[in-house]
Amino acid sequence: MAKTANKRAVLLASLTLVFFYAGCVQQGQNNPGATTVPAGPNTVTIKDFAFNPPQLTIKKGDAVTWTNQDSVPHQIVADSGEFKSEILSPGQSFSRVFSSAGAIPYHCGIHPSMKGTVTAE
Repeated sequence: MAKTANKRAVLLASLTLVFFYAGCVQQGQNNPGATTVPAGPNTVTIKDFAFNPPQLTIKKGDAVTWTNQDSVPHQIVADSGEFKSEILSPGQSFSRVFSSAGAIPYHCGIHPSMKGTVTAE
């Protein structure tokens, strides 16, 4: 009887984790701030816990698109607090138009050691 109860408890715990994980993945897939876009000249790739390129210079009024090609979620956050993406699951993207000239340093909200800068001229 005790073995049956233990098996049920393990099964219930496993199912709970599966549904929890599925909900997290589904939430990331429905991320309204994330879009899928093709790579272009104003694209930053997120891979191996780094922004590539880490520094990007664009024209004022241009958009920059970050695409998460890593195996874990990331979040783009301007150091100034000017903008913040939703959490980007692997394969998701975030775009922002830079309407003012200047340098905007940013980092990953989940992994703060990841840093980059967009400079609009």
